[in-house]
Amino acid sequence: MSASVQSSTVRDNPTQEEIVSQRKSLPDSLKPPLPNEMHVGFRNGCRATKPFLPMKTVLPGLRTLRVGRFLQPPMLCYGWPVTIEDLVDIADSKGFLGAKTLDKTVPALSRIDFGDTDHLLHHVIRDELGIHSMIPEIRMILPKSKGRELIVCLCTTWNDVWDTADQNPPQEDVAKIAAHLGLRKRDAKWYMDCDDGMWAFRTFESIPVPRNWTWKYGMVCYEGVNEDGCLRCKDHPL
Repeated sequence: MSASVQSSTVRDNPTQEEIVSQRKSLPDSLKPPLPNEMHVGFRNGCRATKPFLPMKTVLPGLRTLRVGRFLQPPMLCYGWPVTIEDLVDIADSKGFLGAKTLDKTVPALSRIDFGDTDHLLHHVIRDELGIHSMIPEIRMILPKSKGRELIVCLCTTWNDVWDTADQNPPQEDVAKIAAHLGLRKRDAKWYMDCDDGMWAFRTFESIPVPRNWTWKYGMVCYEGVNEDGCLRCKDHPL
């Protein structure tokens, strides 16, 4: 269940005229590709979007989601980019590292289980900080250079809708999370998702789009070997 607030200004099915108008107002590099060039993701290709990223607020044309099968905008993720080493250090120090091994001498990527880390991060944000407005997760985003980059993602343009003027999440909660994770020196911004960060024909049954995963938990975590599921869920189930 999404923790966001449905805005009365966002409808499941905006009119075709509204969609066309909002998409036409986008910079050319952020517009949908031409019908015979859908494979490039954007009008001028994905690389041409990089000068416009990250964004402090999402342009209205990139929020033109519709219920049903239509040409849908890319997913943008809101949060802070981190290296894998920084992520493991932060997660380890703040008690939400889902570890595949307790050996700290191995490379960071070999230490972390992303599903378990998402699960424990949700516990920290909800149970320790008392924040219920967001469902945090670790995602991949398109970086400025080649490859992929991690982000501590607080929300996305598909899964969350905010009843605020700029449709950004509650900044009081964002600041509280940033302080707890030691990320106060960086501003949370919107970044293009790595897997779904392009225009494409997609079928959405509702807006916001329900997340298509459930909280999972492995056998090894920061508490040590744990074959009986998440210890925190026994008292505070997600």
